[in-house]
This record gives sequence, structure tokens and C-alpha cells, in this order.
Amino acid sequence: MSNVPIANYALLSDCRSAALVSSTGSLDWLCFPRFDAPSVFARLLDEQAGHWSIHAVGTTETHRRYIDTTMVLETRFTAPTGIAVLVDAMAIGRNERGHQLGVANMHQPKNCRVLMDAKKPAMNASHACSAHNSRYRSVQRPINRTTWLSSPMSLSLLISEERVGKTGMKAIHGIFLSFSRFLLSTAILRLMHIGHQLGVASPGVVLRSISCESGSVEVELEYAPRSEYGLISPLLRPVEGGVASRGGADVLVLSSQRTLAIEGSTARTRFTLHAGEQANFSLQHQTSWEEAPQVYTSAAITDSLHDTLAGWRT
Repeated sequence: MSNVPIANYALLSDCRSAALVSSTGSLDWLCFPRFDAPSVFARLLDEQAGHWSIHAVGTTETHRRYIDTTMVLETRFTAPTGIAVLVDAMAIGRNERGHQLGVANMHQPKNCRVLMDAKKPAMNASHACSAHNSRYRSVQRPINRTTWLSSPMSLSLLISEERVGKTGMKAIHGIFLSFSRFLLSTAILRLMHIGHQLGVASPGVVLRSISCESGSVEVELEYAPRSEYGLISPLLRPVEGGVASRGGADVLVLSSQRTLAIEGSTARTRFTLHAGEQANFSLQHQTSWEEAPQVYTSAAITDSLHDTLAGWRT
């Protein structure tokens, strides 16, 4: 088990899965593509169970924060020769924005009707609240006409003010059943729209970008995927623009501008960044029976980061 305290980890998520990143820039926990899937990185539990680390060599000080109102993590490494900034995120779907909470209230189907008087126009669900309030305010008036029933409260008030016989009770019972069906259908429709849509189309991609803010920094990257909680050491092979791996049902593609040296089931690289320079990386996942993931270009990684920031902020 890792000796790193759990408090030293920051959470990344795309609303479908989650990753944990240590204060040293090591991604030590990740399940693809869902929370309940077997891990790809699990050094949190075992030193040999997989990780993906990016950090500035010789770091003397580290500061972290989430970029305002997002789940995009920024880690600042201060080294003797300069400052590097690492940005980590799990991508959300392209152009996903905000949430749909309350949308169901604005788009009730036309066939959802509240009980009505034959001489009155149909009343749809969006009018139910105002009708109920109106009925509640006028409840002290004598009831001598067909009443619009827009809530169980209205029904109970009607029964308490009018003495009804068996025939009337049967009619009220039928009305109550009809109204109950309406409530049930409305509840189901609203449940279908509860919450937000952020992450529904998440592509299952980890985005990592490191840049040099001042001076120059030497960056070290080590990529060691271990499927099934560390039980499987996948086969790694170089591809144009990165490294592909396959272990069990997991197919991974690490997109990298930098050439990585592969040794067994681990890939490594070390490079220097000068002020204003940046290196982008991404990790895509598919299962072995799906179409193989594509390599991301540096521009595509930047665009996906911008989309993810915008999505969290809306």
C-alpha cells in the first residue's frame, strides 16, 4: 500500500469515473470508463499496481488548486531553475454546458391534463400550481359547481365542505384515482430530467498539460498502466504520436508529443521546457471489442481542456 496520506490526493472526475492525483503529480488511481470498473492505475493500494507521474525534477515546493469553479487541477512545481505548472482534468463531452435541472417543468407533454370542467378549457400541468393557489384562497366560498381539482388538498377540502352520498363518493374516488395517475406520470417525467447532463457524453479521456512559467525545468514522465488492480501488466508498443497498450479487456493510448522509451510494461521520458513552452498528454481508453482509440494531437488536447473548463463553469 502507498505511504502517501490520502489527504495528499486531489480528485478528478468526468461525472462517470474518477482519478486521484498526488501532490507530486502522480496519478495513482483511475477506473475506466466508470466508477465501478477495474482500475488502470492503483498505486494507492499497491506500489506495483500502476501509476502515471509527471513532475518537475528537483522540485522544492509544490502548490495546488482547482481552477475557479471547475474540477480541473493545477499543480505548481517550484524547482531551483524555474517554475512548471501541471494542469490535470478528465474530459467531459465536447460542447457540454450546464445542467437541465428544471427543464422538465418547461416542457410538459401536451397530453398531461389536470381534471377539468367540461365547460372550461383544458388546464395543463404548468397551470396546476396557480390553479391550486386560487382554489385554496377561495375555499370559504360555497361550493355549488364542478370544482377543478389540482391537488390532494383541494380534494380533501371539497369532501369536508360538501356532504356526499355513495354515488358522490364513488365519483370522488374515480377522480382521486385519475389524479393519482396524473401525479405518477408527472413524477416519472420529472425524474427523467433530474440533475444535470454534464458528463453524459464523456469520452473517457484524461488530459494532462505541463508548461514552464519561468526559467527552465526538466520534466520527468513515467507511465505504468496495470489493469485489473495491478494483476495484469499490459503489452506496450510505440505508435505514431504516442504509446498503445493492451492488457485484458483494456486498450489504452497515451498521446504524447515526446518520444517515450518503453521497458517492459513501463514507458518513460525526460525533457526540458523553457519559459513559455508546453507539453500536452492524454490517455484514451476503449475495451478490446470496441474501435481502437485515436491518438490526440496537441491542439486537440488543448481544445478539450478548454471545453472541459467551459463545461464546468456553466
